[in-house]
Amino acid sequence: MKLLYYFLCITIWCSVYTVTAQKKSKIDSLKKRLTVQSGIAKVKTLDELTFQLRKKQDSSGIKYAQQGLELSRSIKYVKGEVDAINLLGRIAIFQNRIKDAETYFVEALRIAKKEGYNHGIARGYNELGLLYKNQKKTLKAIDAFLSSSISFEAQKNLKAAIVANRNLGDLYTDVEVYSSALKYYLKGLDLSEKANDSLGLGRIYRQLASLDADRENYAEMLENALQAKRIFTDLERSNDIYPVNILIGMAYDYLNQDEKAEKIYLETLEMASEYDIEDTSDLFHNLATLYKEMGKSEAALEYYKKAQEIFKADKDFPRLTTNYNNLGNLYVSINQKEKAFENFQLSLALQKQVQDSSLLQKTYQSLANYYEQLNEYQIALEYKDSSEYVQSDIYKKIKAADRYQVTYIENKQKEEAAKNKAEFLLKETQRKNQIIIIILVAAILLFFVILRSRKLKQAKKVAELAYEQQKITAQLERELQEKKLEEMLQEQERKAINSMVSGQEEERARIAKDLHDRLGSMLSVVKIHYKSVEDDLEKIKKETKSQYEKANQLLDEACETVRKIAHNMVSGTLTKFGLLPALKELKQKIEETKTIKVELLAHGLDNRLGNSTEIQLYRVVQELLNNVLKHANATEVTIQLLKRENELNIMVTDNGIGFDTQEILYEGMGLRSVKARIVEMGGRVLIDSNKGNGTTVTVEIPT
Repeated sequence: MKLLYYFLCITIWCSVYTVTAQKKSKIDSLKKRLTVQSGIAKVKTLDELTFQLRKKQDSSGIKYAQQGLELSRSIKYVKGEVDAINLLGRIAIFQNRIKDAETYFVEALRIAKKEGYNHGIARGYNELGLLYKNQKKTLKAIDAFLSSSISFEAQKNLKAAIVANRNLGDLYTDVEVYSSALKYYLKGLDLSEKANDSLGLGRIYRQLASLDADRENYAEMLENALQAKRIFTDLERSNDIYPVNILIGMAYDYLNQDEKAEKIYLETLEMASEYDIEDTSDLFHNLATLYKEMGKSEAALEYYKKAQEIFKADKDFPRLTTNYNNLGNLYVSINQKEKAFENFQLSLALQKQVQDSSLLQKTYQSLANYYEQLNEYQIALEYKDSSEYVQSDIYKKIKAADRYQVTYIENKQKEEAAKNKAEFLLKETQRKNQIIIIILVAAILLFFVILRSRKLKQAKKVAELAYEQQKITAQLERELQEKKLEEMLQEQERKAINSMVSGQEEERARIAKDLHDRLGSMLSVVKIHYKSVEDDLEKIKKETKSQYEKANQLLDEACETVRKIAHNMVSGTLTKFGLLPALKELKQKIEETKTIKVELLAHGLDNRLGNSTEIQLYRVVQELLNNVLKHANATEVTIQLLKRENELNIMVTDNGIGFDTQEILYEGMGLRSVKARIVEMGGRVLIDSNKGNGTTVTVEIPT
């Protein structure tokens, strides 16, 4: 045995040494090749060298990537430039500089788009998708992979498109949008068959089996897992067979075929040992769960603890949380209540790090069952209520939000695809025009050799065609400039709104002061002059006197109007007495129109807020009431103000026609102004409305 052991060690060492030596030899060969190369060939060698050194923690790979980047830019080789930046991103990932990696990938994508390098665009989106997927940024990853998939398919790169669609299926499964996950898995299946990609086909069947488990379609799960296993067996892919066997065991377990499940799990256990499979935690955990169901408590306990050791070593807190919960349930079943309670508490403690409401719901349910067996029904009921609340409220809201974001991303992708298609058709037209021009020029040259006498006529045709092409090019350039101008205008509009919000109140105060102090004073002086000639009125003709009286009346009205405008621009009540009296005065003015009933409720506003804050909040409520009067067709509106210790809550509710918040594509200036004011104060705005059910706008700001 010792001899065999030494022989295996020597064999492994020799294999490692051989691979290392081969890799070093290849690197040396590439370095030597660099000395005699230039141009594009040298760029390709630099990229290959960078790829070989990408996993090193030193700067050797970065050095060659930078050289490739500089050379590509100097010779204007777009592919080399994009590839070099992507390689810098890969190196950043291996060196755990995730932010730098994202910056590199975004820059590579920007250059590829600018230069129309389609493969670079598809690869850029794919690199970003993988980065976001590994960071658990599911929605961003979906957005990137959708773009990658569309681009790869347009280029007929089916194998890359298969991987993108499989990743999309995985991501949609994560956010529980199972219909979309199934769509992209089936699309990957179709592409795999077209590309005759057996490995891709097997992996899609494996993912379909996993999806069937989530959808509780256990018969289909078993069928898809067995199909995947047949393909991997034909390909002799042991590492791929291992996870498929676990899925097959799970399917047998769900279908209550315990003996078949145990058999496949034990076979997989032997396989893990034979092929040095490192992570066997899933297998241990599933086997433990099966033995628990079969009443083999000791075996279940053994495998749960084996799985637990791996979860702890990997710091896999979500699965460790589930493991503690399952162990607690096992201890309950064998009447070891103290150990059961200890494991439930460990599971709950990890919830703070995991923050997965579905896991929290399961732990609450387990504790409910635990206290029920202890005949402590009141505590059991409380945990059961908590479990149902988590399941029905928080978890569903999170998933609903995810699904809304996914829908938004898909709609955006459809618009982007339509735009790309239009651009592709335009470029295709340009390409055809260029080919036509080349053919025509060639024909002209040939005709010039054959018949010199027609030279002037043919030259004229060439000139006309060139002029038309210049017109097309100029038109395209104008369209590009118009697009850039439109983007600049949109950015300027955004800045203008922010400036308007921050300066609006100052402008109101300035206008009111000018009206009152300057125009008002001037009108008063005019009034005094009019008054000074009243003694001489008898001397003025009768008709002139009537004109004087009319002018005097108009002057009085102008003075009153200036006073009212100044008062409206800066509310005297708001300035002197504060927000609540000003809102009461606003309520009274609105109700005087007899078109709507206004209810004002306030709690905790015993002391005034800062003057600037009160003015901002008054304008917010004023704008919200204006929206109700304009659009809601409401008969009643309620304004509620609630002052807490560190927060002020304002709620404006009407009984109007309401609207679908998901269908709103554009916001009016008033609502954007409201949101900008609240964001400036560090608060937030929530809008809750449905068609026919009225609208509630909630404003929360820190005080």
